Amino acid sequence: QLPQLPDRVAFLRHCRNTGDPDLDRIATEYLPLTLSRRHGDPSRPWNTFQVPTRTPNGGVQVGYEGNWRDLFQNWEALSLSYPVFLQAMIQRFVNASTVDGHNPYRLHADGIDWERPDPTDPWATIGYWGDHQLIYLHRLLGRYHDTFPDLFQEDLNTRRCVYVDLPYRLRDYADMLVTPGDTIIFDDERDSSLQQAMVEYGTDAIISRNRNGDIHRVTLFEKLLLTALVKSSNFIPDAGIWLNGQRPEWNDALNAIVGKAASVVTACHLKLFLDFLSTVTDDAKAETWFLSKEVAGFLRDITKVFREFSSESRTRNCPVIRQTVMDGLQRASERYRKQIYNGWSGEFSAVPQETLAAFLSAAKQALTSAIKNNRRLDGLYNTYNWVCIGGNGIDVSSVDLMLEGQVAVIESGLLPTADVLALLSALRQSSL
Repeated sequence: QLPQLPDRVAFLRHCRNTGDPDLDRIATEYLPLTLSRRHGDPSRPWNTFQVPTRTPNGGVQVGYEGNWRDLFQNWEALSLSYPVFLQAMIQRFVNASTVDGHNPYRLHADGIDWERPDPTDPWATIGYWGDHQLIYLHRLLGRYHDTFPDLFQEDLNTRRCVYVDLPYRLRDYADMLVTPGDTIIFDDERDSSLQQAMVEYGTDAIISRNRNGDIHRVTLFEKLLLTALVKSSNFIPDAGIWLNGQRPEWNDALNAIVGKAASVVTACHLKLFLDFLSTVTDDAKAETWFLSKEVAGFLRDITKVFREFSSESRTRNCPVIRQTVMDGLQRASERYRKQIYNGWSGEFSAVPQETLAAFLSAAKQALTSAIKNNRRLDGLYNTYNWVCIGGNGIDVSSVDLMLEGQVAVIESGLLPTADVLALLSALRQSSL
């Protein structure tokens, strides 16, 4: 019923009129790309890959594949030329994130891929690459919100989004404290069953389902909120966001800080992301938000910890308060994971706007305090902090000065113009 090259708007209208929610989802996130960036610089001798431009029969090659951050770096620029596909880029982004709020390793036109342990390969490790998960999504969302505000608001409350359930399971918090660099259990049996299921049923086989076996569909807003909640649950006062996913952030050379450090960079990105959520929820003027029952409970638990923290003394260098806050946030995250790892209940809760606003306000207050407390005597900011968990609380000490931290603090929107100029001036006088 469609022409060979349909207009995207007409194409989506046709697919949605069928009443099939899966066709709607697949059509919405479809990207007719003929090329997208693979990981790494082709001039590096260890990066061996092909970039096909034609199909075996000589037709145009449609498809893409690449590592998470590399694809979205590429799409950020591409969306300036083709803003009509911002919706698809964002849907592709959020529909590939996991039930525990992280992103997989690779994406391709047909689905996603994840890292697997291999005893014969010393470079083969597993983990969640959390770098740029917030900042790249925020940039795409901001552009979509500004370009298609009505469509954005419609997407916020439409249950077109899904979760994927990888063979990764984050350990209990008590176990993380014992081995902070080894926090993920890889389920070999589930990995094998997922691989077989994808061969038989396609990549929808990895989509998370409720306990009745039905695909668990949620709104775009829930996907954005869960990402924020998971990052917030790793907050440590004064230190930043704990790197407990077995992977570093933007730089492979940071492997040594996994589990032993927290990121001020991610704290800045999270503060900016929460600012955006505050803006869009205020614009929506909604009295309630419908969330999965488990996510609604997670939101309440996280909010309670942040509000208790805000009533405590938030003076720097208080190891006991750091430990109390970290314990509360991590146990809230653990309670949520134990529920959803057993399958979604399929139930939804109506969450008042006031509840959401309370979380956003308390979390932003805590993040702002932490970022400000990382200003150094020379006017610059720490980028990462070592975290030492002992019997008397959590001690924090800074990692060496890095440019990334200065960029993130400026981008957070926290500093007034005069302070930004002072930071740039201090940067010229520094060892950087």
